Amino acid sequence: MLTDSHCHLDFPCFDRMRNNLLDHCLKHDITHFINPSVAFSNWQRVIDLSLQYPSITPALGLHPCFVEQHQKEHLSALRSWLLAHHIPLVGEIGLDKRYLESFDQQVFFFNEQLAIAQDLQKPVIIHSVKAHNEVIATLKHHHFTHGGIIHAFSGSFNIAKAYCDLGFKLGIGSILHYPNSKLPNVLKRIGIENILLETDSPDMPIPNSGNKINTPLSLLQTRDLLVGIFNLSKDKIHRILLQNAQQII
Repeated sequence: MLTDSHCHLDFPCFDRMRNNLLDHCLKHDITHFINPSVAFSNWQRVIDLSLQYPSITPALGLHPCFVEQHQKEHLSALRSWLLAHHIPLVGEIGLDKRYLESFDQQVFFFNEQLAIAQDLQKPVIIHSVKAHNEVIATLKHHHFTHGGIIHAFSGSFNIAKAYCDLGFKLGIGSILHYPNSKLPNVLKRIGIENILLETDSPDMPIPNSGNKINTPLSLLQTRDLLVGIFNLSKDKIHRILLQNAQQII
């Protein structure tokens, strides 16, 4: 069984295909999906989807790239929604230096959400773009002890080790497919026990795939790359990745 540890199946582009897509995934042993939110406006949709499809685990959070939509009252709402709806993960949260004009606001919401997650003892799903040093420093500042997932990881071995030492798994997807990616060597050194597969559907399609909309089915192609990187059978890869996912959820 495979878990897509990061996909946005609540997005409207999946509305007409969602049932067939999930059936197709099940036939290929993709049996579970973690669906993080991006803003208060889609929390209810993410929850409703998880109630309709038990294979989808919801996460609630305030995404750094949508910081202009976030309000301080959403933070108190986050705490109450997490408790009221028994949400197991906080996310998608983090920092993104592509948007420097909003970075101070991103830092504020990231700190506040980490504090909530630490208090409620919930793992987090972290979005970090060009901000690994700041994210790691913030995690250490909060003495964050509940781990989680580093979404779309593409950093160095030292950065990978720092996250893993803090109890995080590395979310691996389409970046692994780029010809000049150094990620395969990083993964060999960090070990498969620290990895989760993800797609970020409908975004981040595998390069040269021709797909405008990425889906959890691309997980299979990334799994095949892991078979080669670690020289393990598909069954062994599946068993380890299942154990990794169970450690987070």
